[in-house]
Amino acid sequence: MVNLREMMRLRVPIIAAVIDEGGSGSAHCEYYTAAANLGVALRQNLERVTNTPVEELLKKHYKKFRALENFAEAESD
Repeated sequence: MVNLREMMRLRVPIIAAVIDEGGSGSAHCEYYTAAANLGVALRQNLERVTNTPVEELLKKHYKKFRALENFAEAESD
């Protein structure tokens, strides 16, 4: 299993956001806090995405997934 620290070292931007789970650090214990934090993150990202032209979003997604493909090929060599 890969942890967050290992994923952050990757050269490819896989993680879009890390959302706080709550005071105890586990969403299953602090589910109201985790849900509220998730709601804030979703609203912020939805606002950002809705203010970005579709063509630009498509170019960014294509570039990101092409980079992931290149990373996967390099790892398998």
